Amino acid sequence: MSAAGQRPRSAGPARTAALLYGDWGTSKAYVLGIAFGVAAYSSFWILVAMAALTALVGLNYYWVCSKYPDGGCVYSALRDRSKLFAVLGALLLIADYLVTASLSVLEGFNYISHVLELSLGPDHALSAPSFWAIGLLLMLGLLNWWGPRRCGTISIILAIPAAIAALSIAVLAIPHLGEAGIAAPVGGFGH
Repeated sequence: MSAAGQRPRSAGPARTAALLYGDWGTSKAYVLGIAFGVAAYSSFWILVAMAALTALVGLNYYWVCSKYPDGGCVYSALRDRSKLFAVLGALLLIADYLVTASLSVLEGFNYISHVLELSLGPDHALSAPSFWAIGLLLMLGLLNWWGPRRCGTISIILAIPAAIAALSIAVLAIPHLGEAGIAAPVGGFGH
């Protein structure tokens, strides 16, 4: 039992890192297409940099969760230094998750609807992707009600096939790199 005012650590660094991968790692699913659409074959270097940044953030997040065993989040890492910044950081993180989750889920269902329409015809498109997105977000809310340990375990289970899929795409692309015409990005950093 924990002392009054303290919550017990229930997720652990591996589960919290998997939860982070659920946020950051899944962004790779649509960032790949956006990057290629915007930068064509020079997107290779952008995607390599993004993968390295994702790995670095994940490793640092794992380390922070190990050093702050009462949560590892921005709130627990800052609350001894400044309660104001801890609460502000936690509120900004919650706002980020809400916006990211809602936009990602909605765009995911829009994408699924578009693929169904192209492959099976207009009659098979999702009639209202926004309602499907709301339903999935409600299911995620119910899932989060179980707490970080169970959600973290589910995140680990889902992160494994997602990581395998990302690695498979990379490995399957290797024989075709000569055909791709990979080019260095043109213009300055602002371009």
